[in-house]
Amino acid sequence: MAHNYERTRILDELNLDYDDENLCILLDYLHIYRFDSEEKFRLHAHPNFEFHYIASGKGTIGILDPKFLNSEHVLEMKGLSNSANVDSLLEYYLKKNKEKELEDLCTIYHVEKGDVFVNPAGQFHFQIADKDDPIVEYSFRCTYEPKKLDADIHTINQDLKKVMELITQSTGKVYKDHHNVGKLFESILEEASFRMPGYIVNVKGLLQQIIVAFSRHMWDKKSMEYNFPEMELTNKRNKIIDTYIVDNLEKNITSQELAEVVFMSQRSLFRFFKKEKGVSVHQYILQFKVNRALKLLEHSQISLAEIADLTGFSSQFHLSRVIKKHTGQSPSEYRTLNHQLEPSTTE
Repeated sequence: MAHNYERTRILDELNLDYDDENLCILLDYLHIYRFDSEEKFRLHAHPNFEFHYIASGKGTIGILDPKFLNSEHVLEMKGLSNSANVDSLLEYYLKKNKEKELEDLCTIYHVEKGDVFVNPAGQFHFQIADKDDPIVEYSFRCTYEPKKLDADIHTINQDLKKVMELITQSTGKVYKDHHNVGKLFESILEEASFRMPGYIVNVKGLLQQIIVAFSRHMWDKKSMEYNFPEMELTNKRNKIIDTYIVDNLEKNITSQELAEVVFMSQRSLFRFFKKEKGVSVHQYILQFKVNRALKLLEHSQISLAEIADLTGFSSQFHLSRVIKKHTGQSPSEYRTLNHQLEPSTTE
C-alpha cells in the first residue's frame, strides 16, 4: 500500500479542478484510505460531495435519517448545549429511548469490494471496518458550483451539468460497480505513478469519467428523466437540414423529404422551423436557392437558364421574378452591379 499512498500524495499536489465560466468542480482531495480493524469513523458530514469505491475488504456504512436532527429529544439536547455534536446527540437520544437501536435511526449498508456510493453535502454518515477484512477504499471529495449556462454553451458543459444534477440527488445508497469506477481509479493511480507527458490532462479526464460513472449508478430511468442536451440536438438537426438543402439545390426539395432526413414528422418539422428559424420550410429553402443564384451571377458568366437548372427553379423566368422580388433588380442589372469575376491573366 505504501506505493499507492505515494501516488495519491502526487495527486494531492496537482490542481485537478474543472473550472470555466459556466461550470466549476473543485477537487478537495483524492486518496486511498485503509481502515484499521474495526475502525469506526464517527458520524460526520461534509460541506461537499464525497465519492467512495471499495477496493477491498468489508464493512458497514450508516446513513443518518435527516429527520433525526429535528426530533423532539434532540432539540431538547440542543437547548442544553449549543456545542453538542451529532455523535453526542445520537448517544443522548439512544439513552433516553432505550427501545431504539442505531438501525432505527440510520439506513445501514454492508459494503464489500466493488461497491460504490456518494455522500452528498451535509449528509451525516459513519463507516465501520470489518475486523477480519478491513476496508481499503479509493475516494475523493469535490465541490460543485453551477453557474448560469449561456445559450451557446458547449455541449460538454451542458452534459456535465446534468451529470452533477444527478449526483446531487444521491441518498448515499450503495451500488455494485457496473460502470468501471474501480478501473478508472486504477488508471489514475497508474498515471500518477509513471507521470508521462500529458498525465495531468489524462487524470482530469479520468476524474470526469468517474463522476459520470457514479451518476449512471444513481440514474433510475423510471424516476429520473435524462434528455440529451437540447442545444446539441438542435445544432445537429440544423446542420443536417442545411447540408441536405445545399447538396440538393437543383431539386424541388419538399418538407416531407426534410422531415424524413431528420427523423421528424412534417408537423414536428413545421414547429421546429417556426421556433428555431422563424420562417416556413419553403421560405428557408428558397433563401438558399436565391443565395446560390446570386453567387453564380456575381462570380460566373453562365446563363440565367443554366443558373435556374442548378438552383432548382422551374424556368429562368421563374428565377428572374424571384430575384427581382428579393433584390429589386433584374438578374442582368444585379450581375452588372455586382459581378466579381476575376479577370483572366496571361503569362
